[in-house]
Amino acid sequence: MTSPLLALVAAVPLLAQEPDHWAYRPVVRPAVPAADGWGRSPLDHFVLQRMREHGLQPSPPADRATWLRRATLDLTGLPPTLADQAATKAIELELTTLR
Repeated sequence: MTSPLLALVAAVPLLAQEPDHWAYRPVVRPAVPAADGWGRSPLDHFVLQRMREHGLQPSPPADRATWLRRATLDLTGLPPTLADQAATKAIELELTTLR
């Protein structure tokens, strides 16, 4: 049985024969595409560019209840509890009274 380290050492000459391999290319920061004010981070601009290339448009922002449902389903695989829903509604009510 060969050790992983020996296998890696044996593979190094093979990789050196491929100068176009991605590991040998210098790291280049791409220019951030324009996004017409959509998105919160530069990553969102890249997502929007790819969406437009495929003829897609972003959905409008979700309300807090929808966001809570999506987030809890993604993170736990379960819908939000009644306590989570009540807390979200209380926060939303507080925010509306502050405005």
